[in-house]
Amino acid sequence: MPVISLEQLEASIARGIITREQYERIIAEAGVVAAGAEAAGPDESRRGFNWVTIAYFLGAGIVLYAFGWLLVDRWTVLGPGGVLAVSLAYSAIFAFVAWWLFRERYPVAGGLATTLVVGMTPITIWALQHLIGAWPDYNYAVCRDAGPWFFGCAGRWLPVQLATIGAALIALRRIRFSFLTAPIAIALFFLVTTTVEIIFGADHGPAAAGWVSVATASLLATVAYAVERRTLGQEDFAIWVYLASLVVATLAVGELWQVEPMVRHMLAPIALLLMAAALYLRRRTFLVFSVLALFAWLTYLAQDVFRTTLAFPLLLATFGIALILVTVWLQKNFAVLVKLVGGTETGGHPRFPGGYAAFLTPLLLTLLVVGDARVRDRELIAQSAVTRLRYDHHQRTLKRQRLQAAVERAARDSAAARSPADGRASAR
Repeated sequence: MPVISLEQLEASIARGIITREQYERIIAEAGVVAAGAEAAGPDESRRGFNWVTIAYFLGAGIVLYAFGWLLVDRWTVLGPGGVLAVSLAYSAIFAFVAWWLFRERYPVAGGLATTLVVGMTPITIWALQHLIGAWPDYNYAVCRDAGPWFFGCAGRWLPVQLATIGAALIALRRIRFSFLTAPIAIALFFLVTTTVEIIFGADHGPAAAGWVSVATASLLATVAYAVERRTLGQEDFAIWVYLASLVVATLAVGELWQVEPMVRHMLAPIALLLMAAALYLRRRTFLVFSVLALFAWLTYLAQDVFRTTLAFPLLLATFGIALILVTVWLQKNFAVLVKLVGGTETGGHPRFPGGYAAFLTPLLLTLLVVGDARVRDRELIAQSAVTRLRYDHHQRTLKRQRLQAAVERAARDSAAARSPADGRASAR
């Protein structure tokens, strides 16, 4: 008979599979005490999404907002040296607060304070690079026209991104706090973008940029799957990387919407794939994005395909109600559906059909089509330049015509003004 550990139950709470109340009833009936409950503070022993965690994250958000406000408002006044001093001072304060919170047995608050320390890393590295002259102040036009392997523009971001990832990994070795993977996911996203700009230059258009986002989402999902396959316990370290991959994939769809019409028709199968991923990976987060994909697909049908169809608004309303009912049904029967695909909600490492190959497929697809996308981008840029030249030529022609018409009108008015005078002079 399989045995479910308390860590697995805690992971199920983090994933939204069971509620905190269900967890407490389970351990109460089993006659045990949750692992770590006595080691945590009186309120933090109730892990999950509650008013305590909301207050914690709100406080961390206010701190970041205040720090960002200070730097934006006083950036030029402080200079690189002042920015470095402020970031180091804040890092020291956050580190001391984190140490005190952990000592007082408030690990969630201490983990958030540690995340704030990691969040100071990009500012600190930027200031250091600026002080040693490793941060050239080139504008975007220079970077765009510089061509491949121009490290002065894109390459200057590499130390910032790598240092952020390194700081988060060091913090993760000291404490087990899943939110520390959020800065890693963000830095990985920008690291991929920077690498592409270093190799191919910064002159890619919307099509190539969209496919780069697809590749980035694929890499993030692969990293999240690898993390999930290698960790199992109280903390869900993969959740934030999965979330980042889904957000980047959503941005990719937005970038490709106008330049790649096939993306619009792929939304329905993408929604089905996300639904399957939710079942196999036991994550309701994928269900949310599958519903968003279905909504976007139905909106596309309503606005572009069936705009002139009289009965489609009624059909669309029916689809909306059906979508709500299907979502409720999936929520109620999530555990049963997980078992049908061969998984359990609370035990073992999740496995997706195809494994890593399935997550890397979008990356391989990007490698196949990004060359054509860059060609189309250059064609679009050339067409835009031609259109701009034609518009400027048209505007100059109109300006000359208006000027010529004004000159002719002035000449006629002058001639008309002289004619009566000449007539009166002849009469005399």
